[in-house]
Amino acid sequence: MLVLSWIMVEVNFPAFQYTQPGVRDHLVPAEPYNGIAEGVARFLWDYRALDLHSQAFVIVAAIICSLAMLKAAEGDEH
Repeated sequence: MLVLSWIMVEVNFPAFQYTQPGVRDHLVPAEPYNGIAEGVARFLWDYRALDLHSQAFVIVAAIICSLAMLKAAEGDEH
């Protein structure tokens, strides 16, 4: 890991050397999308309980699926 980190710091990798200047500015127009960031932030903070319940559901589902896989693996050995 140290060697790879050292290589990343020392070696100059020209990632954007061949890109055309100004292309990224014209891909998506910013005019009709001005209020999206505020709307998303407002939704996330207004419906925080929905977000927390969704996260809890995903964690419980992952635990149940992991236990089901372990149980099936135990039954296959005997």
